[in-house]
Amino acid sequence: MHRSHQISAPIIRFVLLDLAGQKRQVNAVSKRFAALGALTKGE
Repeated sequence: MHRSHQISAPIIRFVLLDLAGQKRQVNAVSKRFAALGALTKGE
C-alpha cells in the first residue's frame, strides 16, 4: 500500500506529436518524474 493508502501508483501517460521540441520537453519531464519516483520509493 502506498503512503496515501492507494492500492496502486497512478499511471501517467504523455501524449506526443511528431515535433522535435515537444519530444525534448517531454523527455526532460519524464526524467523528473522517474527521479521523483525513486525518491518516494526510497531507492
